[in-house]
Amino acid sequence: MFFDWLLVYGLSGPIGPCSPAALECLELVKRFDPAKYRGSIDVRDRIEKELTERPGAVWPVLWGSQHRNADVSARCVWILHVWKTRREENRYREIVRNVDGDFDRFLNALLHSSAPDLGPFAAAADTGRAFDKYFVKKSFSSMSAVSTEKPGRTPFGIFSEYLEKATPVVSKAPSEKHPFGTDARYLARCDSLKTDRLSVSIVLSQANIDVRDSVVSLFICGGDAVLFQSKFSMIFAAGDVTLGEGFARRVLVVAGGKVSLRGHPLPAMIVSPKPVDIAPRVNLSKSLLILDGKPKPAPDLFTFRDLWTDYGLDAVMDQARPKIAKIRPESDFSSLFKEGDLIESIRTKKIESLGQFRRLLRLALDTGEFNFEIERAGKKMAIRADLKKKQP
Repeated sequence: MFFDWLLVYGLSGPIGPCSPAALECLELVKRFDPAKYRGSIDVRDRIEKELTERPGAVWPVLWGSQHRNADVSARCVWILHVWKTRREENRYREIVRNVDGDFDRFLNALLHSSAPDLGPFAAAADTGRAFDKYFVKKSFSSMSAVSTEKPGRTPFGIFSEYLEKATPVVSKAPSEKHPFGTDARYLARCDSLKTDRLSVSIVLSQANIDVRDSVVSLFICGGDAVLFQSKFSMIFAAGDVTLGEGFARRVLVVAGGKVSLRGHPLPAMIVSPKPVDIAPRVNLSKSLLILDGKPKPAPDLFTFRDLWTDYGLDAVMDQARPKIAKIRPESDFSSLFKEGDLIESIRTKKIESLGQFRRLLRLALDTGEFNFEIERAGKKMAIRADLKKKQP
């Protein structure tokens, strides 16, 4: 009886094919046939526009897309195309919503993915494609529209096409320095990265990255990022990002720390919770969009966490390691850390920046697994605890 009721509800529910709204839309779809329904092209245009905006039109439009009448099918196929385009244009909203708007959780989902084989890179490419649509929405040219590259060859398109046409090399730890000027294409999943040049690559780095020249590449960085020159690239970094004295051309930077501009950015967009540091000699232009200085600087994007505000910890860098400077008594970590602790690593992976440390605290709260190696009063020790999972 329950399943019978569920079937009836599914068919006649608010968006079901037998709902009043769907039946009403079905009658509108039928009006696309000029042989059976009189009316001008303007009338059919208005019906098409109306159906495009109605949730109840899904089933009727799907039915109409397979109709043997060319006028009906053409109109319905176009509506499906419009819906698909809208979904792609708003895919970034879904990505933000899936992590409850938390930027560190977004990075952790990509960097600590348990997906097999190329799954983490496919997820990163989906992110790149979604935020390329967002970049275009903000009146910039698409990252994938690179004159020197063939369509589908960039990491900002369909992942399977990128693999086939760009043929990147899969590397788990590309820590070696590649000769400057080579066309080094990678799917790189590494602890950290320092290289001269990357082209048409996807990088998933747990800690810091230092790249002299990046072209048509996507970086998911769990720490700080330094790029002397960058073109047609996206950088999502937990910590600080420095764009060096070389050109930053058509670049999207989303950083959980401070962004420093040392060169002359051409079309570029920067999102950061901290005020962007711009060198005095840098010439700003209208093609530079900066959203900064707030925990949520872009209303439709992420909320950025702060060590002190959100986790009750104040830390500074000391000997290339985070050092606990102050702890609020009510902090979730007050019983685990002490003032003066030097944070060494997590599961043997070195912690190289404050942004990476903050991101890993979010991961510990989400997974309930606290596993840090520290130095306290000159002695190295491991601190492990089971944390109760918390919601933001």
